[in-house]
Amino acid sequence: MSAKTTIEWCDSTINGSSGCDGCELWNKTKQTCYAGHVHENRLAHSFPDKYAADFREVRMIPGRYAQAARWSDLRGKDRPDKPWLNGMPRLIFVGDMGDFLSRGVTDEFLVDELFSAIKSPAGQRHFWLLLTKRPRRLDELSRRMGGLPENCMAMTTVTDQETANRRIPQLMAVRCKWRGLSIEPLLGHVDLDQIEATPFITISALNRQALGGIPVDWVIGGGESGTDAEATHPHDARRVRDQCVRFGVPFLWKQWGEWLPQSQSEDVCAEQSARGRFRTRLWGDNSYSFRVGRDRAGRLLDGREWNEMPLLYASAPA
Repeated sequence: MSAKTTIEWCDSTINGSSGCDGCELWNKTKQTCYAGHVHENRLAHSFPDKYAADFREVRMIPGRYAQAARWSDLRGKDRPDKPWLNGMPRLIFVGDMGDFLSRGVTDEFLVDELFSAIKSPAGQRHFWLLLTKRPRRLDELSRRMGGLPENCMAMTTVTDQETANRRIPQLMAVRCKWRGLSIEPLLGHVDLDQIEATPFITISALNRQALGGIPVDWVIGGGESGTDAEATHPHDARRVRDQCVRFGVPFLWKQWGEWLPQSQSEDVCAEQSARGRFRTRLWGDNSYSFRVGRDRAGRLLDGREWNEMPLLYASAPA
């Protein structure tokens, strides 16, 4: 948890629980989740009472959401390092170090700790970003509560077309005002315009008319970082961006991650090649990505930063 974070699309992060049930990024054969590595290699050693040695062991940590609710009000405050957030309330990312909807987190804890903090007078000054790989459970909670508070966004993570087809229809069912997608890490083709909700029915995640006025309000995209990170093909990044542009959905490109496509910066890739020791990823279209590291890869997509934001607001009066 941190009142200030370098994550481009929020001001703060909070974790009212630790650990995660696992997903396509953390299982028996693949363990590339950034949160999982930080949990097991650092947090479990520094705070063994709150973080288990095994990332898959989930623990609830009471009081943290209430603590985040008490953070200072950022409405009307400029963010010199993230000017695209200016004019917004404090944006709090819930669950950056695990999934807050893991099975080990009870409904009672979520209602009494998380949603009571969001709905409290202090919490209503902020906007809460509820990102999960388990949107079906968020749907169930939203029905139990008669809808999520208006000062939060229901979000789900998508990494490829299979996870898009499975999770986006579940996200659409959540009773809430705001919905968003985090397509990070982008590990394959994702077509948001035709989601296979059933073998016979497709939906659009972006077309407001097709969804009867239930749109996705925001899309975040990005590549993977970390020791065993996979590369993101520039065509996949462009596909997601272009669909957002076509339907007028705000799009934010967070990072390329460890791998930079040669098409995005000939200079950086040529410099890496000149060093004599480098790793490349050859794509089927005979283009290359170079492993240059997250900082050098940067976050330019076709020569510009994409920092588009929805017009979020806190539900409490200014």
